[in-house]
Amino acid sequence: IGDSGTQVYVSSGTVSGFSSLQLNDNLQIILPEGGYYLDRRVLSKYEAYPKKVLIRHPWTYELKVKGEKVTDYNKDDVLGDGKVKYSLATNTLTLKGSASVTDNTLWNVKLAEKGDAVLSVARVVMKWLGLSLSAARDLVNSAPCLLVEKLSKERSTIFGQALEAVGATVNLVDAGSGAEEDVTDDFDDLATEGDGIYSNMENLTIEVSGDYAVYGTAAGIHVDKNTVIKGKGATLLLTGGTHGLHVGEGASVSIEDGLSLTGVGRREWGVRGDSKVSCGLYVSDASTCVKAYGGIGTFSFLQLNDNLKITEPEKAQFYSALGIVSDTTGDTAYIVTIQSPYDPADVNRDGTVDSADIVAVIKAMK
Repeated sequence: IGDSGTQVYVSSGTVSGFSSLQLNDNLQIILPEGGYYLDRRVLSKYEAYPKKVLIRHPWTYELKVKGEKVTDYNKDDVLGDGKVKYSLATNTLTLKGSASVTDNTLWNVKLAEKGDAVLSVARVVMKWLGLSLSAARDLVNSAPCLLVEKLSKERSTIFGQALEAVGATVNLVDAGSGAEEDVTDDFDDLATEGDGIYSNMENLTIEVSGDYAVYGTAAGIHVDKNTVIKGKGATLLLTGGTHGLHVGEGASVSIEDGLSLTGVGRREWGVRGDSKVSCGLYVSDASTCVKAYGGIGTFSFLQLNDNLKITEPEKAQFYSALGIVSDTTGDTAYIVTIQSPYDPADVNRDGTVDSADIVAVIKAMK
């Protein structure tokens, strides 16, 4: 088989019965993945009996990870670190992070120095603490001072980094031991120029395992076609100079399968859609959690399945006329959390954990 423009696709079955298979002009066996010709048939190191065969010139896909274009040459190990791979057979980008470790410590956020941009610092404090701009400015001008007590490690770190991004100096104080540590805002060192991950692949699945973080000077992840992001028990941190997760016009994203996704927009949205007319956001599975620092907008719809709710801010809702999640005043909610309001042990969702939940489990098993 020759000529770089030639393509052979066997939609059901394999290629077999020839004494040899000679591929010229850099043509390769693309499917099955890891495919080769041996013993008079196309085989695969991943499949005993391949069901499809694709032979063509290697492609460069409309998919970039940390500045690296995904191609047929590098798709098995995109970054050379064994953590990112792309499968054409399933149209899945796999992100393999470190083992998940939950930090349950609580931290106080201390403003050590206000810096030169007092108004910018005050605006960050205003958004995070729900103060008026005047009250936030007075608090900032009293530095060094305690801003807030007993935040989770994740939330205190993101708050501190938001403050340091506008010139303040922040220390985190362990609410239990009193030990202090600096906020390490190493965004400039970690961030990829542009988008951390960019995709223009229709119906791409991004599957995460462990704890994985993506940083970009524009967006953490930017998708321009329909995409599923999932990962049972995994966490995905998306930090962007502009948006954490950016969904292009005409595309929808589904976050599901128990993934905990945090989108951090350092200047704008935590989770952003390009159009309140043609962008959709789905969140599914009772164990899925989405946090957006910078808010959620602008989408044509936000569909929450499996009893998921907007739990923060209290009584917040999706305001379809503007395509945003708004607080009780109608303004954009700066910090948004979507999760199940129920205790995981409350199987029958009646607000209490009791013997009725055991009965519900037994019925389900039967």
